[in-house]
Amino acid sequence: MLCLKTLISTYYLIIVYEINETNLEPISSRTVQSVVTAYQPASIPNSANPKEEEKDTSKHLEELSKKKERIFRTASSGAEAREVRETREAREACEARERRPGALPPPALPAPGEYYDVYVAMAANPWNFVVQPINTRHTLQTMMATLQVECPKIPESEAPTKPAAGELYTAYYDKDDSWYRVVIASAVSAEMVSVYFCDFGDLALLAARALRPVPAAAPLARSLPPQAVKARLYDVKPLHQDWTVEDCIRFQDLCVEQEFVSVCKEVGKDPLNPTEPLLTLDLIDTSTDEDIYINKQLVTEDRARLASAS
Repeated sequence: MLCLKTLISTYYLIIVYEINETNLEPISSRTVQSVVTAYQPASIPNSANPKEEEKDTSKHLEELSKKKERIFRTASSGAEAREVRETREAREACEARERRPGALPPPALPAPGEYYDVYVAMAANPWNFVVQPINTRHTLQTMMATLQVECPKIPESEAPTKPAAGELYTAYYDKDDSWYRVVIASAVSAEMVSVYFCDFGDLALLAARALRPVPAAAPLARSLPPQAVKARLYDVKPLHQDWTVEDCIRFQDLCVEQEFVSVCKEVGKDPLNPTEPLLTLDLIDTSTDEDIYINKQLVTEDRARLASAS
């Protein structure tokens, strides 16, 4: 017999599947509430010894680097490296000019062909998942720990009266009793707002009274770029018209809450929200002696086909 958690996850994936079928963005309160019910933001583990955690993180990054050296033995020439650097600098300069006053700085994105070590925070299917960069994960943990201390000090009287789309706040999420950074997606009513958890990739419907301004004692909350980056898996297509529920569940099992070495293949725009980037990533599981390419793993299991072979 399926457990309740499995039934809820399957129900959520069916909703996502239906949305993919019709190419509609999940903006209704019914759909947003389904997301809230089916998925809770990943909790941030507290560390009793930050120095020891930072040391472990550094050791892990060294291991990932060694793995990458085995995968990618061909070094870029000086001209290629310079071209990549100049492309990134031009892109970042353009983004800085377009940045609105008071908005978070844009995430540091890899250039096509660059390595990008990631943690998969959540996933709907191989064409729709969210990653966090590993190199700023410790900073995210530090910021989250500060929010849990400082946000409860702010009284409800300081909750915004008319939150507007695009504004940054912190919000209390009662499903896991934690505070998060959120960006207003839309005002559903005078009392309710749709918010985007910019560090974890979730949408949720919250009461406006659950919002608080970003604490002055948490400067990282205003300077750290959004940690949730939307992504899709490189070079895969569903066997049929769209991903089945079983395909989605299997992809989640393979990827969610796992770390990967990835190669950025393309930096594009999210078709549902062109202001946000969408990365095409080749995910590589380096946790075993033999590296596992997730796209090829799905093909081996007859859950996908390589787009390049079409």
